[in-house]
Amino acid sequence: MNKKEIKKSIVSLNSQVFEQTYFKYDLRNPFNKFQAFLNDETRKSWLELKDKTKENKELFAIVKKELTRDILYVGAECEKFSEIGIEEEFTEMKNIFDNDFINLVRVKPPSIDNIIESWDKIRAEIILFSCHGDNFGLYIQNGEMKCTHISNLDLISFFEKRSNYTECVVLSACESLTLAKKIADVGKNVVAINKKININTARKFGSYFLKYLNNHSLDYNHVYKEAFNYSEEIVKYEGLEDSFAFEFISANKIT
Repeated sequence: MNKKEIKKSIVSLNSQVFEQTYFKYDLRNPFNKFQAFLNDETRKSWLELKDKTKENKELFAIVKKELTRDILYVGAECEKFSEIGIEEEFTEMKNIFDNDFINLVRVKPPSIDNIIESWDKIRAEIILFSCHGDNFGLYIQNGEMKCTHISNLDLISFFEKRSNYTECVVLSACESLTLAKKIADVGKNVVAINKKININTARKFGSYFLKYLNNHSLDYNHVYKEAFNYSEEIVKYEGLEDSFAFEFISANKIT
């Protein structure tokens, strides 16, 4: 396949993605990464182009951008509860990734306005919340960097507005199953915790989940369920406290 044929394939793929996203995403505009889920058929096409464009820096950059999964990390402590160890956790995460098709970005400080700004800028395929929670919402931070409770109702609209480009949400927060079910309804795969949980177990699970994604970053959308199964099996094998507290909910629709 020559350069002209490769460009023709990219234009064709762009038209498909443009149509899938109801004309919100156009590859020809490099500043507009308004990406919907890449369905498996489209991802397969991009993967086929990956090897064919290696010798052309410009074309390969376009293909690489489409195949890269961005992860947005939102880690928030709360003075009302036990320390999670956000700094140590993020350092561990950074050391996991050695893959050119995974990009880890941290929201710092994790205030609501910074989360919104970062999420809309990065348009991450994966967002990981590491914080405290309960059946009614998550404890994040306000503009004054004080712990504040954000209700499930407020969070749902937050996720729904960004349903075009987020593939998977990881809620590493106690009692987050109620929120997870609502998030799945607006088109995202979700990992959640169904009870109060030992912090070390939650961190271990998250680490294994990300390690699997690092090693299988170019896989199709089943990669999230497989990463969950892998992580759950290990924490159970290790006999970690609360190892049965994790749940995976598949997206109810693809938006």
